[in-house]
Amino acid sequence: MNSVNHIKISVRNLVSFVFKTGDIINIIKGKNRAVEGTKAHKRVRLMRDEDYQSEVPLKHIVNYNDTLIEISGRIDGLYKSDDKVVIEEIKSTYIDIHNENFKYNSLHLAQAKIYAYFYCLENNINSISIQLTYFQIDKEKYKSFFFDIGFKELEDFFNSIMDYFIKHYENYWNWIKIRDASLNELKFPFDSFRRGQRKLAVGVYRSILNHHKLFVCAPTGIGKTMGTIFPALKAMGEGICSKIFYLTAKNTTSTVVENSLEILRSNGLKLKSIVITAKDKICPMEETNCNPEYCELARGYFDKIDKAILDIFNEDDFSRDIIEKYAYKHKICPFEFSLDLSEWADIVICDYNYAFNPRVQLKRFFYDNYDKYVFLVDEAHNLVDRAREMFSAEINKSKFLELKRKTKDVSNEIFEITKTINSSLIKLRKECKNSEKKYLVKDNKPVEIYKLLKTFIDIVEKNLHQVKNEVFFNDLLEQYFEAINFIRIYELYSEKYVTYLANSKKDFKVKLMCLDPSENLNKITKRARSCIFFSASLIPIKYFFELLGGDIEDKILLLESPFPKDNFSLLINDTISTKYSKRELYYHEVAKLIKSLITKKTGNYIVFFPSYEYMDKVYEIFADKDNSFDIVKQIKDMQEFDRIEFLSLFTPNKERTLLGFAVMGGIFGEGIDLVGDRLNGVIIVGVGLPQLSSEREILRFYYNKLKGNGFHYAYIYPGFNRVIQAAGRLIRTESDRGIILLIDERFTTRVYKKLMPVEWNNYCIVKNIKELEDKVFKFWYK
Repeated sequence: MNSVNHIKISVRNLVSFVFKTGDIINIIKGKNRAVEGTKAHKRVRLMRDEDYQSEVPLKHIVNYNDTLIEISGRIDGLYKSDDKVVIEEIKSTYIDIHNENFKYNSLHLAQAKIYAYFYCLENNINSISIQLTYFQIDKEKYKSFFFDIGFKELEDFFNSIMDYFIKHYENYWNWIKIRDASLNELKFPFDSFRRGQRKLAVGVYRSILNHHKLFVCAPTGIGKTMGTIFPALKAMGEGICSKIFYLTAKNTTSTVVENSLEILRSNGLKLKSIVITAKDKICPMEETNCNPEYCELARGYFDKIDKAILDIFNEDDFSRDIIEKYAYKHKICPFEFSLDLSEWADIVICDYNYAFNPRVQLKRFFYDNYDKYVFLVDEAHNLVDRAREMFSAEINKSKFLELKRKTKDVSNEIFEITKTINSSLIKLRKECKNSEKKYLVKDNKPVEIYKLLKTFIDIVEKNLHQVKNEVFFNDLLEQYFEAINFIRIYELYSEKYVTYLANSKKDFKVKLMCLDPSENLNKITKRARSCIFFSASLIPIKYFFELLGGDIEDKILLLESPFPKDNFSLLINDTISTKYSKRELYYHEVAKLIKSLITKKTGNYIVFFPSYEYMDKVYEIFADKDNSFDIVKQIKDMQEFDRIEFLSLFTPNKERTLLGFAVMGGIFGEGIDLVGDRLNGVIIVGVGLPQLSSEREILRFYYNKLKGNGFHYAYIYPGFNRVIQAAGRLIRTESDRGIILLIDERFTTRVYKKLMPVEWNNYCIVKNIKELEDKVFKFWYK
């Protein structure tokens, strides 16, 4: 069925779409409104008679021009009173319901009226009663409002809502027909597929068709972006999927995706795409404060959004520049505008967080079943560590101590709970101090902290309006949201977690540490139509298949490099140790190898190091000499401008050689394209092992216990991934040529040789400077 023919929407979302007005207000909506709602519902039900029915499902379908609009929801309560049918809508609140100024919310009444209309229609009755009940959480009291409404009034009300809904969606439905027609006619934009690219495209299409996940190890140069987007779009044109999420780890990747879409558009594609930029980057204000008192772009946002969307709908590429242009034209928040606009886009290009992170996940898309969506997860090797952090949470003692001090004379309730939490953390810190290390690992949940944080959240919500003008308000909000996240992650806690207590001179923290994110990722991805994980470095593939949540029915695809092996020379020097304890013995030897390689051919070279400290030591050796070449170095916390300036130095047809110093796993270690003569060689110093840390050691211990090879899981696999990514900067197109030099005694050991990609099998070992120079000269000149 074509994706435009069947639209599903909940009653709640329909009402919100039609009636939402006013400002963006960065208010607390409650730690778990679903939990509070359930509590309110249970309390109210206990007060009702035995014939009271709860959670009554209703569904209604409107047929408009062969488009089926399916509207569904659940009635909170249904009962008969005095020969009348009563529909009850129950809402939880912290507001004083017995205050004379307390009024019902018109959105809640609208929701109840739609349920009432569906019930009357289904049961052929002419009138019905509505009861709006508000349950005050902290006082456990309730207040009800009653309405008697006839069927004709309900019918007119519903029809007016649908008229508004259809009017705003009609442009979109017409667009879908145009889009799908172009997709059905769309041809692959190049004369031929690259080697391996057709196999990739077929694998992606079949996985989407068959509702599977696919794990693809595709070496650099295959054309992964086009090889995944093109088949996904063809599936969209056939109605197999309705929306594509292209998920990335870094902003730089989005440019590659946008360029690919432009190529397809030049070949006839009609498609609306959007790039979601993080709030702190796109917000024009000095402080990201989404309240109308502070930001004029938040003021009246919901009154202006419909007009803005109608205006921008003439565009197809909702890039950051385009979003900002229309946002400022209509005086609305560009970030919220991008989120609302994403509902109208066919492909959403965004960070992993928006799909996977429970803290910032786009609830508008992922609150329910989303089996018409496709996830294309680029550079998927990054997702393992990112997911571990997404599904972890921590609280810090210093933050609660500071709140305790600031609230002492202002809010007694907040002061007392922060004082109690601080005392509980002091007890845990004493346990940590008594251990042999500066940290302690427990296999059980911190139950006491969990209970105290739940109380803290309740108290903050209850007192929020009283302290909103206090100087500590922003700190309170920050801790409130940290507490919510802690509670959320606590409820995901399983045998794949540990409780990590860490003590330092300045602070003490309790962290719910996710060791294996596979279960949490699987819960999300298996609800989508398909999820395609792809990267040049999903090595070893079984490691990534396991940790990214692969199921028995999911598929693995290993592709070979499309480029001739003669395009590059892989050299290994295994006479040097880069182990931390021996590094200082070999700084000058490493420098000699680098100089010997780069002086044989004028051009551009990058040398990657395992750390900034190591890089700086070798850099000093070159900086102290009068070199016949130029040198440039990556610095910590490089800004976007500095990054662009660094890469701009790598120009083709150099008269003097340029040597760039960079760090493995950093901003230049992946996601950059220096095509042709812009890069002639890559030198990699070390095997890329992550820095030794207590959290890495916890991972090592966990996998030692589970599989017997914890060092591989915690250090070797993530480290070698950095090596492959750094090496992948060299050969980007079929005409690229260059040399890769690996420096470390471990590269020729059995464990590392097993990890090497197939295209690396023709490596040569160079034991000294002369052997290196001979191989370099032979590659370039013979």
